[in-house]
Amino acid sequence: MSPSLEQAFQQFADLPTPLQNKVAAYLQKHKDEILQQVSKEKAFKQEQTHSAPQTKIDPKQDPWSNPDLPITTAHSGLGDMAINHDHYAWGTPKKHPHE
Repeated sequence: MSPSLEQAFQQFADLPTPLQNKVAAYLQKHKDEILQQVSKEKAFKQEQTHSAPQTKIDPKQDPWSNPDLPITTAHSGLGDMAINHDHYAWGTPKKHPHE
């Protein structure tokens, strides 16, 4: 048993009996939800560790290896995109250019 679980059980044992009963009833009622959430988190972690292997980039197509490649840009029509990126991406308040 992990030390944190041992500590939780000790704290649980120190509670008055009526409160222990309430906590036990809560855990029984929500056990399936808790275990389902743990299962989802475990599956997500496994997906992250078993992701597709990185593919090799052809050095001729890699701008870090080939400085002669043309730089591709997109014109958004937003002259303040660099300063207000967080505003356009996440909705934060706009910054003024002098800040």
